[in-house]
Amino acid sequence: MTVTGSSGEILHIVLFPIGIFLIYVLAKLVALARKGYKGAIVLGALLAIFAPDPVYEKQCKLIRKAKAQVECAEESGDPPSS
Repeated sequence: MTVTGSSGEILHIVLFPIGIFLIYVLAKLVALARKGYKGAIVLGALLAIFAPDPVYEKQCKLIRKAKAQVECAEESGDPPSS
């Protein structure tokens, strides 16, 4: 039994139509929002609320790193640096 396509190729075949559909839906949403449809504006606001914020993620990583450094300094007996 031979496999004619790799898993990456199958993944592209599945994801490409989904991506095109999402682009189409978002374009329609923008067009309706520009016309002033309240439903489109509310849906866009909800999408913006639930979209991930890369700046927030970066700040969380920096805070975790700083806390780890403070904990490491406390364990070794060194005073924390400012």
